Amino acid sequence: AATARAPSPPAVNLGDAEAARDALEVTGRGVVPATPNSRFRNQPPGYPMAAARIGAEGTVGLLVQVSAQGVATDVAVARSSGNDSLDRAARDAVRRWRFTPARIQGTPVPFEYPLDINFILGDR
Repeated sequence: AATARAPSPPAVNLGDAEAARDALEVTGRGVVPATPNSRFRNQPPGYPMAAARIGAEGTVGLLVQVSAQGVATDVAVARSSGNDSLDRAARDAVRRWRFTPARIQGTPVPFEYPLDINFILGDR
């Protein structure tokens, strides 16, 4: 008999964005990319039950347009997980997120932010 695996909250991978921010700061161009801000208590996407039932897992690569006010003005799936419900859950959750806006020489500016959301079922 198959063991039921409980879905765990999706993980948000900020590695690429943090590396990009560090690289930009080091070049001295005065550019700091937008980042999700924990003080806004952004909720991770829920694991869609239909996807959990069939054991669907994957990473959704999103491209988020962040306004100078830190609002996600557009969220596009740049790389699909291969499961529409996972892609939709990631996109819909991030649309509600708030970000610390990108800055150029201290002035908030719009920014395009890459973000990976990993959906992995628990109890492996």
